[in-house]
Amino acid sequence: MKGTTMLMRNAMSVAVMVLRERLRWSQIRLAAEMNKWGEHRGGEMMRRCRISRWERRLVSPSPTHRMALAKISVKHGYEDLGAIFRALPAQAWTLVLVLPGNGKKHGAKGNGDA
Repeated sequence: MKGTTMLMRNAMSVAVMVLRERLRWSQIRLAAEMNKWGEHRGGEMMRRCRISRWERRLVSPSPTHRMALAKISVKHGYEDLGAIFRALPAQAWTLVLVLPGNGKKHGAKGNGDA
């Protein structure tokens, strides 16, 4: 697997978990909110199992799903997460490393211990 692919999976995994934690949403709730965003654009139905796959680093969200995640993040005041979802792989991982509280809890080895 390419290094950039792994970076993207790691970054998206941490960012999705941090978003859900901050919003206190289940995977089902996040899927439902993404479906609201996607129904105006003819997107495919989002399911909890897909979010689980993102969090387990099996796959990373498509560009369309990353845009939905960015919109949800910014709508709720989490510009830092919105920037991660819009970033390129190496940039996304750099941004994840400085997220407050990401540390050991989400598997990132960074300095975000605030």
